[in-house]
Amino acid sequence: MIKLLNENTPFPSLDDGVFSLRQRAFFDAYGAGEKFFSVWVQTDENEKMTAVISSLSGDVTLALKEEADFEEINGFLKAIGFSSIFLNKKYSDFFPLEKKQTGKIMKLEKVLSETYYIFPEPDYKAVFNLLFEENEVSFSDWFTDISHRIRHGSAIADTVVENGKTVACAFCQAKSGCDALIGSVKTDKNYRNKGFGTLTVTRLCSYLQKNGFRVYLCREENKNKDFYSRIGFIDCGEWASIKNE
Repeated sequence: MIKLLNENTPFPSLDDGVFSLRQRAFFDAYGAGEKFFSVWVQTDENEKMTAVISSLSGDVTLALKEEADFEEINGFLKAIGFSSIFLNKKYSDFFPLEKKQTGKIMKLEKVLSETYYIFPEPDYKAVFNLLFEENEVSFSDWFTDISHRIRHGSAIADTVVENGKTVACAFCQAKSGCDALIGSVKTDKNYRNKGFGTLTVTRLCSYLQKNGFRVYLCREENKNKDFYSRIGFIDCGEWASIKNE
């Protein structure tokens, strides 16, 4: 059975790593009262929780147990509509959509040197132009979401500005409890190999470690392993993202 989480219900305690972290961070920022963000809980016949389903404007994150009723979840997602699913790769074959991307989850094992830095508000338009190709994502939707989460403390942005131009960025995309997720790391192609990417990631990670967070990230398959390994990350799991096209 799948039930909608209401505003007066605490967030469910199913632990599926970065997938649960992402859901908790969105819940911390938005609660359960917004039309564009909803959370549902699946339980079995004994009322044992088997899955948590969240949707932020159609982008679904799944936190799952092996006992989850995948047939029910598939039918439910078709009924509510969605644009993408983010989930643990080991469960991805239960969702028969063709456009699938996979990658590795990494955890920061190295203790970094402390850096004392106050993260200024980014130039959102400049960061958006750095991260996305034209017409790939709506600026209005992206800005509304990320600026809200930054204001409510569930996300952090770090940027490097050279001669008035934003040339590199990295985000703490989600943080809740003792866990944080790094992502949206990018350097302008004309400013690469200058250490800007390393600077933004290590600055964020140092800040998060100093404040007691375990730090994770999701990288694409066969990409950037050496870059993150040099900083101190190791592989610890796998993720999948499935597009509904």
